[in-house]
Amino acid sequence: MAETRVGDWLVDDTAPLGSGHFARVLPARRVRAEMDGHVEHRAVKIYHARGDAEQRRRALDEIRVQERLMGCPHAVAYVDAFIAPDGPFAGCLVQVMELGDRSLGHHLDVVGPLPAYDAAAALAGVAEALEHVHGRGLVHADLKPGNVVRCRGLWKIADFNVATALRETVAPDLGGTPSYMSPQRLAAVAGGRREVRPADDAWALGVVLAQCLLGGLPSYVTEPRAEEASRLAGQLLDALAARGTDPRAAGLVRELLAAEPAD
Repeated sequence: MAETRVGDWLVDDTAPLGSGHFARVLPARRVRAEMDGHVEHRAVKIYHARGDAEQRRRALDEIRVQERLMGCPHAVAYVDAFIAPDGPFAGCLVQVMELGDRSLGHHLDVVGPLPAYDAAAALAGVAEALEHVHGRGLVHADLKPGNVVRCRGLWKIADFNVATALRETVAPDLGGTPSYMSPQRLAAVAGGRREVRPADDAWALGVVLAQCLLGGLPSYVTEPRAEEASRLAGQLLDALAARGTDPRAAGLVRELLAAEPAD
């Protein structure tokens, strides 16, 4: 293990927990000498925002969102934020957060389809977290198995880098993952409106629930068209019926993937 110091933390840059053009997330530890050498383990998110005012603003917005969600038991907990003072990440904005042991996406890759009870147990807290997010005037906007993380036995929502605040009933769409976008959201993208609503998070939850029950998606959305989301929803419902999925679980997926957001 090769560790690099970032502030008070030692991070393992060779074993990223997640990585993208916006930031990377690394496992980190801190030895507390004042606590008899107690070692804290956390995740450190290092933003690639040096010299880019817009990226830095986005990073700060994400940190502010995490601060607003402190106390929500099913959102990955915010711990601290600072600017790295020196070393290879000098000048980068850094967020310290709760460390998970695996993502829901990785879990499905390992164990395959989940029984209806296990899927419900995994996502009940995620649904509660979404209610918490929406109650604070926010939309997560990128719910998917890779952004659901298990922390001390609880599944929690992570990665708020495209979460955004509602302006009355609509929030600006900063991006996301097309396969988890609703027909209405994809239609807005195609029309250049870039709008996202709390109901779009509910649609994403329906796709994630179906993915848990099936072990994967039958296909992916590759074009920003409403018809693509409707096609995937139909495939998911057909696959659940063919598998003989618990009717209550399948019915919940059907409700979450309702054609009308009001439903």
